[in-house]
Amino acid sequence: MQIIERWNTGFQLIFSRPKYRLLAMVLFLIFLPVYAVLTDIILLLPLSFNPNLKPIEAGLIAIVALFVSLGFTIAAFQLFEFRSVSKKTLGGSVFGAGAGGGVLAAFATSCAFCQPIWLVWLGVGGAASFLVEYSLPIALASIVLLIISLNAGFKAVVEGCNAKIIRHVRRI
Repeated sequence: MQIIERWNTGFQLIFSRPKYRLLAMVLFLIFLPVYAVLTDIILLLPLSFNPNLKPIEAGLIAIVALFVSLGFTIAAFQLFEFRSVSKKTLGGSVFGAGAGGGVLAAFATSCAFCQPIWLVWLGVGGAASFLVEYSLPIALASIVLLIISLNAGFKAVVEGCNAKIIRHVRRI
């Protein structure tokens, strides 16, 4: 099955139900501000947008938040509709590449002069100052891992639905 066809089918299967559309929106509204604070898009004191904001990295962080929310929605669909997460794609799903991509994005920064704020809070901001130079590749690597995760998740959903249909037909 072609990747685009798998993604289309997976989107239709998952988001044909309003509760999963709502879940994805709620998760996005949770993850976007979390990543915005962690990557210095939003400054907490004073509460404002970072004046040194790099729009490209900020856009990539918004994409990360979207992909992370989609990944968790796919996982929720698998858990609630199939009553399990496919063991075959577990390593490539939200719990594998998705978690890696989501965590990796926290090391990106959208500020040309500052480290991710959570590293400063932990007291390792100075040691992690090299991250500023590699922020764009970190964000891109995170997105690649999340795309791998979403692909594995959609594959599991499509295969799971096909298997469910085949079992239902055999019973009839």
